[in-house]
Amino acid sequence: MPVGADIEKMFHQVKVPEEDQAAFRFLYRTPGSISAPLTYQTTVHVFGAISSSMSCIFVLNRTADDHRNQFPDVADSVRRNFYVDNYLNSFDSEDEVIKPSRQMKSLLQLDGFNLTKWTSSSKTVIAALREFGLASPTLDLDLENLPVERTLGVMWDSERDILTFKIRKPPNNVTLTKRAFLSIISSVYDPLGLVAPVIFIMKSLLQDIWTNEERIGWDDVLPEPLSKRFYFWYDHLENLESLSVPRCFRFKRGRWTQQHLHVFTDASSKGYGAVAYFRTVFEDQSINVSFVLSKTHVTPVKGLTIPRLELQAAVEGLNTALTICRELEIDLRQVTFHTDSQRVLRWIHSKTCRFEVFVNNRIGKILRNTGHRQWRHVAGDSNPVDLCNRGIDPKDVDELVYFHRGPSFLSLDPSEWYIWEEITEPEERDVNVIPVLAVTTEDENHVIDRCVGLFSSLLKLQRVMAWSLRFANNARARLREEKPMVGELTVEEMVTSITKCIIRAQELAFTEEFYALRKNLELHLRSKLRTFMPFLDEAGQLRIGRRILHAPIDYAAKHPILLPAT
Repeated sequence: MPVGADIEKMFHQVKVPEEDQAAFRFLYRTPGSISAPLTYQTTVHVFGAISSSMSCIFVLNRTADDHRNQFPDVADSVRRNFYVDNYLNSFDSEDEVIKPSRQMKSLLQLDGFNLTKWTSSSKTVIAALREFGLASPTLDLDLENLPVERTLGVMWDSERDILTFKIRKPPNNVTLTKRAFLSIISSVYDPLGLVAPVIFIMKSLLQDIWTNEERIGWDDVLPEPLSKRFYFWYDHLENLESLSVPRCFRFKRGRWTQQHLHVFTDASSKGYGAVAYFRTVFEDQSINVSFVLSKTHVTPVKGLTIPRLELQAAVEGLNTALTICRELEIDLRQVTFHTDSQRVLRWIHSKTCRFEVFVNNRIGKILRNTGHRQWRHVAGDSNPVDLCNRGIDPKDVDELVYFHRGPSFLSLDPSEWYIWEEITEPEERDVNVIPVLAVTTEDENHVIDRCVGLFSSLLKLQRVMAWSLRFANNARARLREEKPMVGELTVEEMVTSITKCIIRAQELAFTEEFYALRKNLELHLRSKLRTFMPFLDEAGQLRIGRRILHAPIDYAAKHPILLPAT
């Protein structure tokens, strides 16, 4: 059961610190007046300022934290269910909606935020919240249907609880320039990828405009071949208004016993992408498959081989699953991935890592977050991502219905799916093996390890390391014909020396985590540091991430350095 509301004049409820208010000064005089303009200065945040959204969201989250003891049930919902000033939440029944909604209203009012313009797909809920102000204040619940509201770029028909589109076309006499083209395609805002295959056609055209042999300026009329492709797409765009998608993932009512996320990936010479569906099994053994999210990308201009694009699509599928699991609090290990690329499956199921760097990095990210048994093969004609990679013309809106419905086999019992086949090791011709000469340094020969073994005093170790680092820096300075450093050791040199020792200790204790963070990869699900959300600071030290991020204390206390127990 969905419920939504807006914070009335949210920005104006957050005051700007006095020392920063001068940044919001502006000049004004009455139109037609010849007198000198007056200087004004706003004391609250305003629409249009870059800092306003971030500052107001910070204050909104701080409100939840400050009053968590009084409203423990809805404090976390403030962080999870707000998009700037829009509150969007869902509940399993009408009975579960009213109390949390009233608590949310009371919580925000404590710091001056007035939550109003309430709406829901339930007339019972709307009637209970009418006193707080409705999105449609004159709505007659006895005689009228519930209204259609715009929500994050799409239209929400609250009476039928479905998502639809409303296409706004500019006048027909608009000259099609590159600037006008971008404005038109940007008006089809689709954050969930409900019509991603339709927009993909324009993404491909956009790439062709940018790479056209004759450079096209922002206000230059598009060449006829390109404009024809656009109008062929644009003339049927209103067909999207006939499209409807259930808002609720479990649009069938009833008690359910299983819910599983399935992510499909695929690539072609034109592009690559991923699509996610929920498969829900109910007590009566009926099955409901619902569309969740899709993403599409055109093939990079420089081009990639099909195997690399298929692997890139697999990574996009993983990223899509990570997003959904984070937002819906689902265990990533409960996700099943489907690809029609046998080559990618062989890479994932390989017991050795002997591929080139491009493959190794991406396979490493996949295996750090998922198990190889989560990846299955799907026949190409049953892979819905194929519609994303070739695109769907708006006149063929029926194909989008199939796209949202998902592959038919998901509606069957798993025993009727494709037979699981054991994946064999990749063959040499599959991986384009690059011979590499690798030289490793044994741990016991590392200079820091040797120094630790020689000195029992931390201060002595710190000074020896500092002198050694100065010697190395001076040697490099002489090669660059720069002046070497002389005199006593500085505080900065002493700090740098102990930092080097800390980093070395962390490298030995948290080898896999260090490698992942340096490569900007996700930590493995089994990593003991994952719950700390670790990161590497500017010096390269491993620190705890979001622990007490907003506490009024110094950086080192907010983000302590991670060290092994022994």
